Amino acid sequence: TGSAAATSPATGAASTPVATPTAVKPQAAATATGTRDPSDTILAELAEGHTAVVLFSGSSASDDRAVRAAVRRVDRRGGKVDVHVVPIARVGDYEAITRGVTVLQAPTTLVIGRRKTAEKVVGFTTTAELDQLVADTRRAR
Repeated sequence: TGSAAATSPATGAASTPVATPTAVKPQAAATATGTRDPSDTILAELAEGHTAVVLFSGSSASDDRAVRAAVRRVDRRGGKVDVHVVPIARVGDYEAITRGVTVLQAPTTLVIGRRKTAEKVVGFTTTAELDQLVADTRRAR
């Protein structure tokens, strides 16, 4: 697992390792304020062999609306793909899955597999592209 980003030949999306947080336990971690880390749910899904599609989205821009709709239509593959839509303002709350992945603008979509490697799509994307990234990520086991 290196820190260099690779590019998926099928889609041109960047592949970036997601750091494995050694101190975060998916079911029991708490932040300094005593609340649960929102990344815990995603980390638990990854530990179960699921693939996570995480969209960091703004509010009203047309590309944000289009990508939210595309993400909601991603094939869930019989419950093995989990979709999360997160306001871009909360990206810092998801450090356990964004460590090593630069998320600077909305929309940014991450497709994260069991190996905790993220395929990142910045800007507009389609359901077809996301479904392909999910399939590629699931095959890369």
